[in-house]
Amino acid sequence: DSEPYTPSGCDVWAAAVVLLEMLCGFGKLNAMLGWATCMRPSRRCAGELQQYFDDFENLHKTLADDLGSVDDSLMDLFAGMFQLDWKTRWSASRAEQCEFLRSQ
Repeated sequence: DSEPYTPSGCDVWAAAVVLLEMLCGFGKLNAMLGWATCMRPSRRCAGELQQYFDDFENLHKTLADDLGSVDDSLMDLFAGMFQLDWKTRWSASRAEQCEFLRSQ
């Protein structure tokens, strides 16, 4: 019933969270979802993540509120790295090729 642990996919997700928090502040993911600062993984949290990231306009609005304008290449990067399904989530090498990272 449970999905296999895939470290590289988890690392890419974690890198996306780190980038999000570097740009918007510590605890941003938890704040976006209305979570406490220290959350334990649960099916409820997984459902809330699914609901939030099913529509990337949610993330775009949050980033725009914090950063002002949001570059399309940054949204592309987050869209690839924040895929909930590890099978469709970008690899680290794919993320590295993103225009946003290459232009920095």
